[in-house]
Amino acid sequence: MYTSGSLKLLTYNVRGLNTPQKRTKILRELRAQKAAVAFIQETHFRGDSSPTLRDRFFPTGYFSSFTGGKSRGVAILLAREVPFKEKGVQLDQNGRFLFIKGTIGDTLYTFASIYLPNKAQHRSLSIILRELSAFQEGTLVLAGDFNVALDPQLDTSTGTSSLPHTIASRMRRVLDSYRLIDVWRALHGGEREYSYFSTVHSRYSRIDYIFIPQYSFDIVRSSDIHTKTWSDHSPVSVGVLSPLCVPRERTWRLNLTLLTDSGVLASTRQLLEDYFQDNLTDEVSVPTVWEAHKAVVRGLLISKGTAAKKIRRSQMAELFTEVRRLEELHAETGDPSLYQQLLQSRTSLTNHLSADLQFMALKTNSFFALNENKPGRLLAQILKTRRTRSYIPRIRLSPTTVTSNPDLVAESFQTYFSSLYSIQDTQFSDLNQDDITTYLADKNLPRLTNTEATDLGSPIQMVELVEALKHSKPRKCPGPDGLPAEYFKLFQTELLPHMLATFNSILQDTKFHTSTVAAVISLIPKPD
Repeated sequence: MYTSGSLKLLTYNVRGLNTPQKRTKILRELRAQKAAVAFIQETHFRGDSSPTLRDRFFPTGYFSSFTGGKSRGVAILLAREVPFKEKGVQLDQNGRFLFIKGTIGDTLYTFASIYLPNKAQHRSLSIILRELSAFQEGTLVLAGDFNVALDPQLDTSTGTSSLPHTIASRMRRVLDSYRLIDVWRALHGGEREYSYFSTVHSRYSRIDYIFIPQYSFDIVRSSDIHTKTWSDHSPVSVGVLSPLCVPRERTWRLNLTLLTDSGVLASTRQLLEDYFQDNLTDEVSVPTVWEAHKAVVRGLLISKGTAAKKIRRSQMAELFTEVRRLEELHAETGDPSLYQQLLQSRTSLTNHLSADLQFMALKTNSFFALNENKPGRLLAQILKTRRTRSYIPRIRLSPTTVTSNPDLVAESFQTYFSSLYSIQDTQFSDLNQDDITTYLADKNLPRLTNTEATDLGSPIQMVELVEALKHSKPRKCPGPDGLPAEYFKLFQTELLPHMLATFNSILQDTKFHTSTVAAVISLIPKPD
């Protein structure tokens, strides 16, 4: 039922995030990269007024900004899948470093994001590492922009550096004294790959790093330098083992953007018409036919969504491949004409990634202008405190037995809820109707009039079903079928007659299909 999860750590110099478009870009790129923990440098937020940098996929963020102006600044963002419980935070008033420590599952981590100056880097690094050694606990991950190639012969395209060689050698000695390993170099040996291009010096260099202590290196599984897009730095990632276990199968949910495609709408309508025409027979009950249609329509929508996703990925892959090819050629030859082609290809890639950002910004501004002074969902979301994750690392099976095996945890909860929702078969198997009548005899309870009782027992009318659907909350999928209210509203002509027949058949002693009454149970641990 469960498989071992992983943490993807990603460091990124973003060259300023003071526009909504750039903040949207970074959050969307982190999601596309499937980053679990993101180390950000050069946020350029003011120390006294930092913009909001979070969304529903990255609800938790820590920031260290320069109090003396709008420059520097580092941040650490955590994905919603990471059940991080904070234990300590250390900020820098100069916006050069940020340390946080806490637990993920039952493992203690310390994450550090740093941004070194462009001179005397060795002094700054020594001070930061001294502070970090006093702060850190558990597994350390140090990431950031060091502003220097630690090994100029391998980490620059020219094999030389404009900085004095003593700076890099001193930095290497400092890192060695703390037993910190450059993850990318450890996994890629003598390979040449770069994360930054200096137009002033016409030189590529690798100045963005992720370090892990030598004694923790066994958790590392991969490391990559990714293609530059809208920033002048490439993101660098490291994949590590994590203490988390995730379900092998996730609950499917309809992507509502599919319903804006006229071709998908036409195919779905035709499928529904053919399905109900072929399957409504006397041999199969109406509730079973109704429930089975969900599986059929899910198959169609999944296939359409997968096809559209493949097309988008193919286009993006071609653009990324072209940019990476031109980067490698330019790093080898230094040809100015190749650099112009590289800039054009990178612009095309950025435009492709950002085509909808301007529309999204206008839509967001309009939404806030219309809702800023009204009590409602917007106000509730703003006032809502940070959600705690519902990850349960271990449970007590008995007074003497505690388990962290995710399969045993899931089995225990399944047994509990099966018992809880099967009261008649377990706790009160001998309860009969006479006992209920006797108990209620002396209770002064409201009673229905004859007309109300008749109305409740009569068949449901189409107008009632339409009215109920009209008041259904949008974008909600309360059951495991993954079909929101928008699906039923959009295909009312094809669906409502069969939905009505299903409901009315229940009044004639027909039972719902077991999948119809299934639900998703979310466990929310209480504090302490």
